[in-house]
Amino acid sequence: MQTLETLKRNIKNADDLANVVRTMKTLAAVSIRQYETATESLNVYAQTIDTGLGMVLRRLKTADRNNGGSVDADIAAAPQITTACSVDTIADAAKLIPASHRFPSAGSYYSNDSTVELQEPTSGRTGAVVFGSDQGMCGQFNEQIAHFTAVSLSEATGRTPRMNPVLCVGHRVEDAIVIAGLQVECTFRLPGSAGGITSLVQDLLPAIDEWREAHDIVRILVFHNRRVSASGCRPDVMQLLPLNTSQLRNTAEEDTQTVSRSLPTWSMDTGILFSRLVKQFLFVSLFRACAESLAGENASRIAAMQAAERNIRDRLHDLRADYAARRQTTITEELLDVVTGFEALNPA
Repeated sequence: MQTLETLKRNIKNADDLANVVRTMKTLAAVSIRQYETATESLNVYAQTIDTGLGMVLRRLKTADRNNGGSVDADIAAAPQITTACSVDTIADAAKLIPASHRFPSAGSYYSNDSTVELQEPTSGRTGAVVFGSDQGMCGQFNEQIAHFTAVSLSEATGRTPRMNPVLCVGHRVEDAIVIAGLQVECTFRLPGSAGGITSLVQDLLPAIDEWREAHDIVRILVFHNRRVSASGCRPDVMQLLPLNTSQLRNTAEEDTQTVSRSLPTWSMDTGILFSRLVKQFLFVSLFRACAESLAGENASRIAAMQAAERNIRDRLHDLRADYAARRQTTITEELLDVVTGFEALNPA
């Protein structure tokens, strides 16, 4: 049986641990807000990028139809994107973007129900960029996205998971990805705040370009957890490349009909404009995926801390009950000793 001093020490340790858990919950809630702000600030620019790409594709398709060609096959193909956005041009485009966390992305490319129609390309391989976490105490956050990635790639490609190379963002998700049977090619460290996402994406873009060339990758999918409640998240997938040209054109038509009666126009070279829009699309899409993943990580951490709070509360209740019972037993024993001594000194 534990002594009173041991029980008091255990109660103090549990109280201290409860304070730490409450502090971590507060920090996670604050972090969620900054990542949500970064994500919300992308919406207007995301619409601009989508509309711009859609209008360029519409004009190219019209011109191509007049020449009897197929713009979808030419522009949507991954090798064409690589040609338009080489390692140097992508890196240069990333440097043109200010070091701020207010960057939009093509939000129309995210699935709302985590079910995206994924068909294996006729040639080449499918690669995955997986966002996880660098820190622990976030429940099954990394295991959840790793399992979702393995299942999605297997169903979409019909190949064993190890045949699909993976680029990880977050060192803790790397272990989960390996356990899930996937092949990790490279791992990046996550930033500690929204302001650091810019530098991360600037490093990701040239790495992805080199990675695609080295492994003959024609399609890139981005997997990440998205926050869906105050303390919950779910896995999601986005196709980064090749571009969904038909969806872009539909988005552009909807936006044009809603905002203006006239079609947007431009005077610069169409190829240059398209290349620059694609660079922005790639940058802001990865930025948004990272911000949403970080918000989801902190939501998962809040859920883990809530479970820890309940366990600590139950443990404190048991410890205090044991302390009270032990203290009462000690007092009773001391009173019996006094009574026994008094009776021994004063025999009847």
